[in-house]
Parts: sequence; structure tokens; C-alpha cells
Amino acid sequence: KRINVYDAFVEGGKESMSLVKDVFPYLAAIFILIELFKTSGLTVYLTKIFEKPFAFFGIPKEVTEVMILRPFSGAGSVALLENIFKDYGADSYVGKCAAVIIGSSETIFYVCAVYFSKVKVKNLRFAIPISLVASFFGAVIGCLFVRILYNPPERRIFISSDFFSILLARQTLDKHGFGVGRDSEFPFRNKR
Repeated sequence: KRINVYDAFVEGGKESMSLVKDVFPYLAAIFILIELFKTSGLTVYLTKIFEKPFAFFGIPKEVTEVMILRPFSGAGSVALLENIFKDYGADSYVGKCAAVIIGSSETIFYVCAVYFSKVKVKNLRFAIPISLVASFFGAVIGCLFVRILYNPPERRIFISSDFFSILLARQTLDKHGFGVGRDSEFPFRNKR
């Protein structure tokens, strides 16, 4: 069956106008709430509260405000990311953690407002809490991977000293005849 592309495009344009009319009140409410959230100083207050619990899970305290603002505002969290890049550098541990958090999370409240308003769902049940928990654990795992893969300079000495202490232990065991000879399995030796 042949479909006239121009007519299909015009029909889609007509439907998009009704979508904008249906979704606009929800979007306006979300944008107003985001501005109130930022200008009231609530983000600064929540940052102070959540710094230590987030640090316990491996999220740097400098990234706490990004974690709090990201579910509400994409543009606001990207502005915070830019400030982190200016203050700490894009290649710093804090900068990489912030970038991973922003890249792996979503503006949850915005998305829920847009999608659930279109399908006329009033009771969100567990959608937002589950999304927030998943976003939090995604940030924790992301910061863990950044720590493992991009190893900050203050920890490099410990890794290198661990490597040399393992080599020293192997040589000591060899020297005293505990059967760790050259042909035994050793994780740091290249196999041929």
C-alpha cells in the first residue's frame, strides 16, 4: 500500500500540536518547580545532608549536588558539570565521576511528567522511587568503575607498592623452597 509521505507528515504535525497542548501544563509545572528548587537554596541544604552518606558509597562530595539536581534538571546538572570541570578539571577523578553520573542517569521527574501525562496516568505508584534508587546505584557503580579504571594519582602508589610486595613475596617463597618456582602459575607473568 502506497502512502503519501507529505500527507503523513502533515497529519503527524497536526497530532504533535495536540501533544504539545496536552503535555505543556505538566512541563510548565516541572520547570517552575525546578527553578524554585534551585533558587530556594534547597539544593545547597540537601547537599550538606547527603555529602557523608554519598561519600560512604564512594561518590565524591563535590558531585553530591549533581546527584541531587540530575533527576530534576538536565540543563542545571550540565551547568554544575561545567563548574566541576572548571574547578577540578575534566580529567580529574571528580570530573570523571560527575561526567559518568550525568551520562548514565536521566531527568526522572521530567520524563515522568512527559510520558505519564500523555497516557493520562495519575497514579505513578513505584515508578519514581524505583527510578531514583536505580539512578543512585548506577552512580555508585559508575564511580566505582571510574575509581578502578581511572585510578586517581593519590592511590597509584598503593597499587604499585602492592605489585612489588607480591613480587617480593614470590621471591622470598622461591628462596626458601616453598614450591613457587618459575614454572608455577603466577598472575603477573606473561604466558607464552
